[in-house]
Amino acid sequence: MHEHPSPECPIGRNVHAVLGKELNAAEQAMLERLDSTTLADLADTTRGRIAQQEQA
Repeated sequence: MHEHPSPECPIGRNVHAVLGKELNAAEQAMLERLDSTTLADLADTTRGRIAQQEQA
């Protein structure tokens, strides 16, 4: 989100109030998801994708 939206712009002056709560909720959901993800999980998924691609 733009850090310093123009107060003269009707969208800009309202964007933080309108989207802030939604973006905070999305960030919290992402952090909760990542909290249960390990580097080993990501490495395994990556190896699996590479193996599939090499078989194609």
